[in-house]
Amino acid sequence: MKILNANDPIAQAEKRAEAWRELKEWEEDAKSLGREWAALAPEDVTFQNHDQILKACFLLDEGLLPKSAWSAFANVVMDTVVEAQDKKLTIKSLDLKPPRRGRTSDPKLQGYMVLKTKELIESGSSANEAYAQLAKELHKSPDTVRRTYERAKKRSRG
Repeated sequence: MKILNANDPIAQAEKRAEAWRELKEWEEDAKSLGREWAALAPEDVTFQNHDQILKACFLLDEGLLPKSAWSAFANVVMDTVVEAQDKKLTIKSLDLKPPRRGRTSDPKLQGYMVLKTKELIESGSSANEAYAQLAKELHKSPDTVRRTYERAKKRSRG
């Protein structure tokens, strides 16, 4: 095995030439694949692996992706995004982030619970009666109403 010397200009030129040959070979393979896709009906175009998808990206960028492959390419991208969302992946380039942990809150409902509880208590109901009445109205547990009200009271003092 030949050891490359970083200061050897001939070795550097050989390395660049080899990279260039590999790139040209890859480009020709991509164009050949594009010609194959062009001969197919749109519903018959499929991508067998990620290498073909990368080659389709290259052809698309160069304006060489045949129309017959457009729909298949769009479907692969959509399927990828859906799969990434289902697997709760983080992908910066697609601006995908997993959902936040825990239950989602409903600030409007919480605000309504706090205001209505306060009104019931101020109108003469006991706190437990107010929690029970509002819980029945909202199909929630009285403890849920109580916790929401108490947290709001604590925050307003704090």
